Amino acid sequence: AAVAARAGDAAGARRHAAAALALDSGSRAAVLALARADLLDGDAAAALARLKDALAKAPPPAAAIPLTDLAADACEALDRPAAAFAFWSQRN
Repeated sequence: AAVAARAGDAAGARRHAAAALALDSGSRAAVLALARADLLDGDAAAALARLKDALAKAPPPAAAIPLTDLAADACEALDRPAAAFAFWSQRN
């Protein structure tokens, strides 16, 4: 799913992420792939909602870094720089 998302294949990312989530409903890698697919499809609001939900499940701090980074990217796409900065600040 992650490879498809990074390659710009939103549909492939969604298909592979769905299969991953069927095996592990808490897969952060699948959530990241889905959020990237949302961004590829131009739906930053959906990506941000998906990432906030994953972050609310309180992953360990190091595991949250990719989630907070992508959430910041989604905020930038929504022209919300203060929110993006707040996510980046969580890394420190």
